[in-house]
Amino acid sequence: MESVRIFSAIAIAFLAVAASSCNDDKFLEEEYFSSSDATYFKSEANIIQSLNACYRHVEYLMVGQSHGQHSWMLQGMGLDTFYWQANGAEWACNWPAVSPSNGTTRHWYAELYKTIAQCNNTIWYIDNADGVKWTSETFRKELRAEATFIKAFSYRCLAAMFGNVPVIKERITEPRWDYVPNTREEVWEYEYEILNECREDLPTTPRMIGTLTRAAADAYLAEVCLALGKFDEAITAANRVINKEDGDYQIMTTRFGSRAGEATDRYGNSLAAPKGAYWDLFRENGNQDPESGNKEAIWTLQYSYGNWADGGGGDSWWRVRSNVLEAVWTSGLIVGNQGNFVKDGKMYYKYGDNIACFPAGVSATSAKVEPLDKDGKKATEDGYAGPDASKYVVSAVGRHIANVAQDSLGARVAYVGQNCVPTRYMWDKTKGDEFNLWKDGADFRGSETMIQRNWFTPGGTRFLDEKKAMYQRQKDGLYTLTAGDTMNLFIPRLWKFSDDKHPDGDTKAYNQEYYMIRVAEVYLLLAEAYLANGDKAQAAAAINVVRARADATPCTPNEINIDYILDERARELLGEEHRWVTLNRLSCNPKCTYIQDCYPTQDEVTSNTLYARTRKYGCGYENDAANAQGRREARTDGYGAWYSNIKPHNYQFPIPTQVIDSNTGYDYPQNPGY
Repeated sequence: MESVRIFSAIAIAFLAVAASSCNDDKFLEEEYFSSSDATYFKSEANIIQSLNACYRHVEYLMVGQSHGQHSWMLQGMGLDTFYWQANGAEWACNWPAVSPSNGTTRHWYAELYKTIAQCNNTIWYIDNADGVKWTSETFRKELRAEATFIKAFSYRCLAAMFGNVPVIKERITEPRWDYVPNTREEVWEYEYEILNECREDLPTTPRMIGTLTRAAADAYLAEVCLALGKFDEAITAANRVINKEDGDYQIMTTRFGSRAGEATDRYGNSLAAPKGAYWDLFRENGNQDPESGNKEAIWTLQYSYGNWADGGGGDSWWRVRSNVLEAVWTSGLIVGNQGNFVKDGKMYYKYGDNIACFPAGVSATSAKVEPLDKDGKKATEDGYAGPDASKYVVSAVGRHIANVAQDSLGARVAYVGQNCVPTRYMWDKTKGDEFNLWKDGADFRGSETMIQRNWFTPGGTRFLDEKKAMYQRQKDGLYTLTAGDTMNLFIPRLWKFSDDKHPDGDTKAYNQEYYMIRVAEVYLLLAEAYLANGDKAQAAAAINVVRARADATPCTPNEINIDYILDERARELLGEEHRWVTLNRLSCNPKCTYIQDCYPTQDEVTSNTLYARTRKYGCGYENDAANAQGRREARTDGYGAWYSNIKPHNYQFPIPTQVIDSNTGYDYPQNPGY
């Protein structure tokens, strides 16, 4: 950090007053003070503050804008498992909009390098700050290892998202305009190097909730070893986690946490172990933390419990005052985004009266609480006391939460509504075996307990019945439906990202932590490493540990290929897995010969794994105008209406224009296709 000279106006004003009683001309001299690395980083606590900033960068990237597109890019937004709500936006079947000047890709490039800069600074402080009294040399090394891991995480993301990027190993104190990008493989090699370095010093138990451990390093080592073709090392790293050499981590098969005593869900579906442990993984009130008994969580991002109303939900946007993880994965109809239409001068719900859900005293449009009589009725005869009653939906007058089984959250969630939409590949059971992720009907993860395809409306009817009625109203000429009407608002209820018991009964309060790494993913990395080595029996055995917990039918060695593993990752890790990292390392990578039976063509012009998976399973709207957003190929397989317009070169993002233009000392090449 360069020395900073701070002019003290207060000190000069004080001296000027004092000078009125003497003739000392020194009061006219400006006083300066300096602050630098040498003067500030003098204590262990100061350096931990710097390390905390490294963690803050990661949390900002992953959940800091979870109400918007930015936070969902790494998880594979727009690929084969989920897409963004907006019909015309990037990652909602409009891939040509992803350009070098695109703000979301620039966001990730810039923020990842800010994270790396913070990590390099922190490591320098740990190595060079004089006079620090360390708790112990072991603790000093642990702090250094945490910063090194976060740097490795950043390069992992950069390699996957942008491919060829500069590796900056040391602290930078002067501006530079001549960065030379490394190849994607060289970035992986550097990630591999520093993960091996830091794993030796990371503890086997976190120093506090949410900090890193050796198991996290070995999980990412297994992954990067797969990318580099170091398959034996990948097996060794994964087994260190599974065999508890890295700490007491295991896949959860017994009930635990805040709701472990509940034998069934709200509809009477059994939650008996082991499958009930999967349900427990996603309950609120601390179930993601070790105190709950959860030994499967290796790394979680922490929300600030207890102060959600003051903005402690983790989202950086000033308008969002809660944890929005539930809101962005919940059907827009549940959270209150009901459309309406006008007939005979009155407004009615486009999706049917039974969709409307407002607590007693809350108006249908503005959600403004209005006074009630002692018997609970509205003060005015027409049902509303508001000044502009004509704008309220007349069919919802007097409607309260029905006293029947229903799945509504009861009111609009925070400021935001549903944005992340699972593809039909993720939930549809009607398209035959080729497209049916859940052809094994015993798999708990695809059951109505976890993916409720036919949820109850606030009026007590069922979602699919209301959807049928919606189409009938269109047939009757009441309105014309759009793609957004038919796909974006009507989606299953994902109980993985939702709950039916909120803190203090307030639907705006949602306090689940966010998983970065779980032990279940390590088993699937182990399975992939065995497949790469040609040992399908061991691969099947590793997968079956995960499937057994879900009460799923065991797989056989003959079933195992890369598609089966990618399907299993989708079943287990929807919305958690960094799908972009997974599909990118399996694309245009000559080290991954074990995928050839499924994806023999690997280039940025013809085809690759990320492209082929997205074309096969990506978003296809049910009801869309021909050629909308450039989707010119109608599907013939009955799986949606249109193919995604992704291109093979989209397996990696473009290098931002600002990066290329500012790097005047070296000709930074743009990625192919952009």
